[in-house]
Amino acid sequence: MPDPQKHADSRGWIESIAQWIPGFHGYLEREYRRDSDQLARQWMADRLSRSKKSIDAYVNRLVESGRLQELTPCRSFATRLDTMIGKFQSAPAGYSGFFDFVKIGESELEKVYNVDVSLFGLVDGLVKSIDAVVESDESPTVALKPLDSQLSEIDQVFANRKDILLGLSDH
Repeated sequence: MPDPQKHADSRGWIESIAQWIPGFHGYLEREYRRDSDQLARQWMADRLSRSKKSIDAYVNRLVESGRLQELTPCRSFATRLDTMIGKFQSAPAGYSGFFDFVKIGESELEKVYNVDVSLFGLVDGLVKSIDAVVESDESPTVALKPLDSQLSEIDQVFANRKDILLGLSDH
């Protein structure tokens, strides 16, 4: 999983020299944070997208065993998962440019970084839970209930992240 604070270590020699220009260093660091933020969100979206294969395998097992009446919770969960993936992919970047209306300061960036670190763990936990459901013989209503809770927690934490970026939260 990407570490947003280490992304700047991979800068090229021109960028390394340019960081010494007065006023440019802070801009360059914010650019790296923005890139790291995008990489982190993309990693989470990709991880959740790949986990959909496990949901598909679970659905296929239900279909093969003739349990068609139990597919609705699976479709509902898959839709919620797709929505979360879309939120990760389309979220605002972790800093604002020179002319943006809402300015994101270093303290807010640090808060966003901490939220992203917690999101990495939550996403990883959900993916492991999704993989475990494939082996489950429980009905989708029972098997998907904890996954729904995990997905709701991810959604809430991600909403808090958005509030930090919009200046609506003190967390």
